[in-house]
Amino acid sequence: MADFSIKPTAGTGNKLIIKDQAGNAVLTTSDAGATLASNITFDDAHKDIDIDVDSWDLLLEQNHDLSSDTIIDYNWTHKLGSNCTETGGVVTVSKAGWYFVTTSAGQHAQQSQQIDIKFQISDPSGSAGNTSYVQQPGRLLVTDPDAGEGYGLRSMSWLVYLRATDKCCMKGTGHLYGNTNSVATEINATNRFLGFRVGA
Repeated sequence: MADFSIKPTAGTGNKLIIKDQAGNAVLTTSDAGATLASNITFDDAHKDIDIDVDSWDLLLEQNHDLSSDTIIDYNWTHKLGSNCTETGGVVTVSKAGWYFVTTSAGQHAQQSQQIDIKFQISDPSGSAGNTSYVQQPGRLLVTDPDAGEGYGLRSMSWLVYLRATDKCCMKGTGHLYGNTNSVATEINATNRFLGFRVGA
């Protein structure tokens, strides 16, 4: 269909004024442009998404041989947003919301120790930031990758709600191949713990 236009009568200073039910102007045109009134409310919930500050990306610098369930200390930081902190592999977020979290687990060739890793978060039924962790559905399993022939690698992702000060981490057993000790070697990383906030 053709354009539908509304404009005031031709003449300098003439305005098009749109009012609400109470008779208050909500939009007033000028000779070139328009002004929105201060009584207009915008739904700006999406504007609080800032992945740069609400994210983490951690790698392994050294090999980990975990014979018992242990929180994995990803000791090479590729990125840590200013709204997140990390201590010993435990990430604490300062802004509540839904977080997309993904991890990969890699085993060096000729290692027969099975990898069994789980993702856990602060217990949602407890106070924010508690360390009574609750395992999330799913786990990463890597068995012997045909010793001498290659590497074993698995990945998995989660969507979880974290409150401000809630914590999350990966915990498990197995041989984890850590091979990241410089920016140049990040490209070879096989073990990774990454997450970012996607919304309220």
